[in-house]
Amino acid sequence: MKVKILYGNEFWDFLEKKLNTVRKRVFIASAFFDFNILKEISEKLPKNVTLGFMSRKDQIEKNIEELGSLDRMFLLSVPEKTFHGKLFLFDNSVVIGSQNLYRPKSGVKEGEYSVLLDFEKSSFATSIVYKSMFVILQQLYKEDIYAVDKKIINFYNLGTCPFCGGEIRGQSEVKWCPEYGGVVTNWECVLYGEDGACKYCRYREPEDFSCEPCYLCEGCGLGVLIKDGSFVYNPFKYPDKEELKKAKGFLRFLTFLSENLLKGDLYTFCREMGFLGNIYRIEVEDLEWFVKSEEDEDLV
Repeated sequence: MKVKILYGNEFWDFLEKKLNTVRKRVFIASAFFDFNILKEISEKLPKNVTLGFMSRKDQIEKNIEELGSLDRMFLLSVPEKTFHGKLFLFDNSVVIGSQNLYRPKSGVKEGEYSVLLDFEKSSFATSIVYKSMFVILQQLYKEDIYAVDKKIINFYNLGTCPFCGGEIRGQSEVKWCPEYGGVVTNWECVLYGEDGACKYCRYREPEDFSCEPCYLCEGCGLGVLIKDGSFVYNPFKYPDKEELKKAKGFLRFLTFLSENLLKGDLYTFCREMGFLGNIYRIEVEDLEWFVKSEEDEDLV
């Protein structure tokens, strides 16, 4: 990882350069912004590059008609009391600092400082965006979330696990049995003579059979009930409670996106921004890297 401090106009020079070299994704989080600058960025980006933009709710509302005119952009609105940040992602590069996405009428202040982090892998850059959003959602969702909405269930309908990006098993194959606390196959239910009953709940009356169709990922063992989006998991894959805690945290993240994404498809946004895969496993409580100085070999 390379680190550089950008002063004043150096930030805008960096921005202009990146608009000509970015290849996959851009994400901008700015508490305040100039719509004309955002429009210029949108128009300069190659058509295959995804643009995500996040700002305060009051600032979004001031520019909602103009923002609606930008075709290739995903728009996130967050409560003004929870957000005052400035973060810019361009593929593997992240800039964090004091510079909002606007130029003051009095001219660019050389006292505006920004830190540029250049990573070798885009997953590191994406994890900073994930962590930054996680800080906001922790203020909005104090308790664990145990069910997802239809937008997130649709990820499974499209054949993709939102947690690890792996292949999922659908309702024709597996069911969740609360009596057992785990997953059973449809074959097991048929084997015990009643549709909807397995060996764990077959002694109940037929109207009380509790097995429910679910989507479950064969890779990570995480999934949801189809009827209401309740979170389920394969208990044999999760002896580690910390891993399960991270998965529940990711549910809060998906819910945050679902409720605050004003423009754009949720699945496409998550896929293009790199949020699908194993990003849910990163340590959001203490995200840090060690940087080794070229001048001081003892500094780590």
